[in-house]
Parts: sequence; structure tokens; C-alpha cells
Amino acid sequence: MKSVSFPPVALPNNVLLILGSSPGKKSLQVQQYYAHPQNLFWEIMDKALGIDKNSMYESRLLLLNQDGIALWDVLEYCEREGSLDSNIQVNSEVPNNFGEFFERIPSIRHIFFQRGKS
Repeated sequence: MKSVSFPPVALPNNVLLILGSSPGKKSLQVQQYYAHPQNLFWEIMDKALGIDKNSMYESRLLLLNQDGIALWDVLEYCEREGSLDSNIQVNSEVPNNFGEFFERIPSIRHIFFQRGKS
């Protein structure tokens, strides 16, 4: 299965970047970051920042950005079966252009990684 990264969700004043590896199958189907119901990302954002995990996706992204948080993935493209990071075919990995990203969002001061693969 081909996995192509979503565009970054970021504003020029964001200070924190959360990176995943690459969108999983469910996320690709619905075109949303962290869409699989078993992924705890939105649950954590609900508890930590008060961003209602059940609100509209676009609202959640806006609230994250307003809290200074940007989202993106490490890989622009990869091939894998299913959604597990361990199934990413190493020779298929193409990283996102972080040089360009940091030029556009120079205020980033902290980077957090969703998983070991990222």
C-alpha cells in the first residue's frame, strides 16, 4: 500500500511540532491525522489541552495550532502493508522536506515524535 503524507498543519507562530511516521490506512481513507479509533492522540489532546476529541476535525486542528502545536509526518512517501510502522519497506522511505518547513515555520522550538519509527 502506498502511503503519502498529508500537508503539515502549521501556523507561522507554532513552537511545537509533533511528528508521526506516515499516515496509516484509516487516516488515508478519511484524510485525517490520527484517525484510527484505537490511536490515542486525540484522547490525549482532549485530556491535556481540552480539545474535544469528538469535535469536527478542522476545529481540532485549528485549536492545536492556536495552542502553538503543528502536526506533520517524517515520511513524505513510503510503501507498507497495513498501518504498522514495522511494515514500512525501508527502501521505499522518502522523507519530507524539513529544511523548507523550518524556513516557513522558524518559531518551532520543540519536536516530539509520535513513535519510535518517526
